[in-house]
Amino acid sequence: MNHLDWISYTFDQTVSGLPKYTELESTNIEVLDHLSWLFTNTRQLSRHYSQSQMAQGLWFLFDPSCSSYIFAFLDDTVSKVQRKRALKSIFHLFCDYFAQECPPRLGHTEQASTPHPPDINQVCYMFWDIVPLHPQGSEDVPKSFDLICLDVMQQTLGLDHIACQESALHGLGHWHAAYPKTTSKIIKKFLLHTRPQKDLKIYAEAACQGAIQ
Repeated sequence: MNHLDWISYTFDQTVSGLPKYTELESTNIEVLDHLSWLFTNTRQLSRHYSQSQMAQGLWFLFDPSCSSYIFAFLDDTVSKVQRKRALKSIFHLFCDYFAQECPPRLGHTEQASTPHPPDINQVCYMFWDIVPLHPQGSEDVPKSFDLICLDVMQQTLGLDHIACQESALHGLGHWHAAYPKTTSKIIKKFLLHTRPQKDLKIYAEAACQGAIQ
């Protein structure tokens, strides 16, 4: 199946509640190829689908309770080159799509639980929470997989958009247990060179200690 057919099936769906439509049969090699293409072309695709359809489709891809696609990143039988390329492409999703489409608001200050269907800000904010891309190593024994993820978070934190910055801080906060020095260094550098609004600063200071949910 080519990229456009796979993308069309994923996003050309009626928006209603938590996405539970059937995933297409694909090998993990094919899935990572599709995801890499998607992340680098999301902005262009958004012209063909509503923001609600985009949010629902992305949540479907990322949430393991909706589909198993995201586990392709963890498949050791897929070449490291392809998995690394796919991981690096995640930054394009934030830079080219979320930073352009998300309203400048913070997800952690909203009182409501995750909306179903989720809106685009919630998908951005919760990315590193819902995707099963957890640390494979630690500060003492770092893994290349982890270093790429941390680099994507650091690059995302450098974007001039509070929703993307919050998402990166969310991820760094969750990764603090495995990489306390690295995550703290990234966040402190952000605070040193940026003047975030009060709520985002407080969130960054909490993430620096791994004290976020």
